Amino acid sequence: MRFRLLSAVGESALSLWSVAGPERSLVALLGASLPPQDCPRLRVLPCAQGGVLDQALVWRRPSTQADPCVEVHLHGGFGVAQLFRQSLHALGFLLEEDPSGWGAKGSGVLGEGSLQARWRWDRAGPEVAPFLQPPLVVLAGPANAGKSTLFNAWVGSERVTVSPHPGTTRDAVEASVLLPVGEEDLEIRLVDTAGFGAGTGQELDRQSWEIATARIEEAWCVIWVLDAAKAPSEDLLRTMDARQGPALRLIQRMDLGLSWEACFPALRGSVHEEGTAVVQRLENALTQTKKLASFAGSRGSH
Repeated sequence: MRFRLLSAVGESALSLWSVAGPERSLVALLGASLPPQDCPRLRVLPCAQGGVLDQALVWRRPSTQADPCVEVHLHGGFGVAQLFRQSLHALGFLLEEDPSGWGAKGSGVLGEGSLQARWRWDRAGPEVAPFLQPPLVVLAGPANAGKSTLFNAWVGSERVTVSPHPGTTRDAVEASVLLPVGEEDLEIRLVDTAGFGAGTGQELDRQSWEIATARIEEAWCVIWVLDAAKAPSEDLLRTMDARQGPALRLIQRMDLGLSWEACFPALRGSVHEEGTAVVQRLENALTQTKKLASFAGSRGSH
């Protein structure tokens, strides 16, 4: 059993998949019987995790192989493609690489018109791999600096427990948000992490900081959220300086007054006092980053 992505990787209006295998496996994938050859049908696909994945146009291609082959036309975007790939893997389908570099060359009748198309299948090489998922933006910094409050304001919902006690966020929590880049919106994955230095105490704290460190290392951009009421430690300053890649620095909780002298450029603000105005300044700073602009422009080039 095998499958192949026919459309280009990345965001698009549609994503096209070629899937071949035993009829019973295809029926399980589609949640319905196969359509007759060259008679496309709409199907509501089940999700491997339960519920509905997407409404799809399913076309059963003419084939000389023993196993039937169908094309599945889904909505584009990273989330739908990821869930569909998970459903394929859950049923035992394997990715089929096309050494020619072209995904499919098909001809047949689709509805009342003819379909003659050739799609390029862009295998994710080193230069393409960073663009397969939305860029990861990680909120990091000392405990009790207001990272979770900022995260909640950014995503517009109470996704994280906010507490005056340090160490509340033990796991990295992720949500998708949209940034206005040019004439379009670009999706980023925003992550809230445990406070810096949490790994020095109990085993659970150590594991929390290991999770946070892993997300920081894989991040496209780190937003260091610092506490206006307490100067960052020397260890944190060294960690901030040592990390490679895009980074922003935000001194949060300015409504409490700045009790230390910042020797580096940083945005300043208070979510409690200004609300989403702080988020707007961060979004503006992110969209001015050259690499983010290049990323947004690359969506149409793959």
